[in-house]
Amino acid sequence: MADTQRTRAALQALFADNTTGQISAQDLRDFLVTALQPEFVNANDFWCSPQPDQLTTDLTTRGDHWYSQIAASDASLSFGKPCALTVLGTWSTANASQISCNAVLGIPADSYASAASNCKILRWGIVYDSSLANRLTGQVGLPLFLFSATDNSFSYTDADAWSRYIGYILPAGVGSVQTKGKFFFDPFWGVATGA
Repeated sequence: MADTQRTRAALQALFADNTTGQISAQDLRDFLVTALQPEFVNANDFWCSPQPDQLTTDLTTRGDHWYSQIAASDASLSFGKPCALTVLGTWSTANASQISCNAVLGIPADSYASAASNCKILRWGIVYDSSLANRLTGQVGLPLFLFSATDNSFSYTDADAWSRYIGYILPAGVGSVQTKGKFFFDPFWGVATGA
């Protein structure tokens, strides 16, 4: 019998108290294919980290995401533009001079209107935006910095008194996957360089 993905309600029904041993081996296999993401397909499941060559659709992200996040009431979020978690628990546009940027940064996985409550925020992983291809070409491996002068502004030149490391530029890919405009977002260990 083929393994089948099931709803949570269906799994709860299958896994009743099991007082008479009615949970079958097939029920357990169905649970596995429901609970786990496909191997080596979805980035940062417990099988592997995201890989640049797996990301071939423009304006997408792969990695660790926070779901059902809320945009600040005074800020809309744009795909690929750094955002910061505010003290109110909402996400706003980021610049490195904000104190909040020393704590929690993210990348919107789509564009969201102000006060949107369905935001998907990348916390660690790959961003693919083909509009960045020319800007990032030839700079593979260089770090990216969030600047303070303008919200959402980042570059591979650390030329701002309040710049903050947010990741690094990725290669275009190997084999048939030659897509430019990818960077790895990794803000966890970076700290602001300003005093």
